[in-house]
Amino acid sequence: HCNGDGHWGLGWIVRKEDGSCLGATTRTVSARTAMEAEALGLVVVLQSINQQEGRTIIIEMDSKVVMQAIQRHEYPRVYWGHVARNGGDMLAKLSNV
Repeated sequence: HCNGDGHWGLGWIVRKEDGSCLGATTRTVSARTAMEAEALGLVVVLQSINQQEGRTIIIEMDSKVVMQAIQRHEYPRVYWGHVARNGGDMLAKLSNV
């Protein structure tokens, strides 16, 4: 959610394959819109995944629009579309996601 000053709070949970929690993290990003924050959040998570080598990773998001853009490789010509494209490129390089 937006903190009122352009900073958005993000959070994610890391779980084992059986669903039990390994840990949780929160972070803030600077964004103008919720879509930008969602796309930036995905990139932040993907950057942290690089540290989880050898584990199978499943990413779940509540932003259907960002996920569809990545799945279809159709990115709007706005800032969040550029960020989502970067996230899609990162996903393509990760074999454990």
